[in-house]
Amino acid sequence: MGFSELPPELLILILDSLAIKELLRCKQVCKSLNALVQDETALQYKVQLNLAGTEDGPATNPLAVRDRLRILVKYMEAWDQLRFSEIRTMDRESGNLWELYGNVLAETRSENTTLVIKQLPSKLRGINERTWTLDNLHIPLCDFSTDVAQNLVALLEPRNMPDCLPNSIYTCVL
Repeated sequence: MGFSELPPELLILILDSLAIKELLRCKQVCKSLNALVQDETALQYKVQLNLAGTEDGPATNPLAVRDRLRILVKYMEAWDQLRFSEIRTMDRESGNLWELYGNVLAETRSENTTLVIKQLPSKLRGINERTWTLDNLHIPLCDFSTDVAQNLVALLEPRNMPDCLPNSIYTCVL
């Protein structure tokens, strides 16, 4: 029995178990394998994730692969055409520290003793806006940093000097 005589369901299982590099090579072997990858939603999703330079979400994602593929294609098209689903202005207190990292905007308030962290919304990705406030830090911050991939906030306390060199670094991990 030759490779081309295998049932399509078995070929799909084999192709789905391959790393993306090997899957893309298989598409180039013959028209029937290329068509199989193009027609099978799970395989096409795997290819589109690679093109977008992203990874699939958690295995607990309730959306079917077909729906995830549709959202991913819309997301890629929106970036290709710079077509925004919403444009909004956010007021800030002038002179305060701020940082934008990923889809998180963080800024200090109240003489740098309060830190407000906002998860920015995305209609296309189904992300709602959320806000967290760290009130009354009892120290004025001279700087801070966030890393959403690690659920980390690092706070830098100044020395009693005008140039604001850090004296202590506090890390807050969720």
